[in-house]
Amino acid sequence: LEAAAPLLYLDLDPVVCGDVAPLASLASNASAAFITLRTDELANERRSHGINTSIMAWRHGALSPIYDFAAAHFGAVEATTYKMDHFMELLVEPVFLQDLWPGGVVDFHALGALGAGASTPSSAASIVIFPLKPKPHEVPGHELIKAHWV
Repeated sequence: LEAAAPLLYLDLDPVVCGDVAPLASLASNASAAFITLRTDELANERRSHGINTSIMAWRHGALSPIYDFAAAHFGAVEATTYKMDHFMELLVEPVFLQDLWPGGVVDFHALGALGAGASTPSSAASIVIFPLKPKPHEVPGHELIKAHWV
């Protein structure tokens, strides 16, 4: 990879239900070293002022010191950190995706008001994430899952 090439990561369980070109553009054009989700808007996270790494964007090389540290001290990191989100909270000051792409990503729990018959979350949302529980395979009857989960 070229130095500073944009990298984009999505967990395996987000459901893409719309245009993700804005996300790709953010990843390509952002000057921020690290972009991810803020937990404040994610009801299922039940905590504020944290990060959720279901979606991340960064520049190649920008996080190399963090990777190098984690690789060199994996046993200690694994023993003292609950999950990757918490590890990253200790080490980076992200720019939040919700601020850069308002409404582009929603939490599955935010769909509750739409009911099981909704196949799309809103006209603005392109990705539905599933922090914690349930995961998409656990709600196979939901219209969103039937329409967009492969």
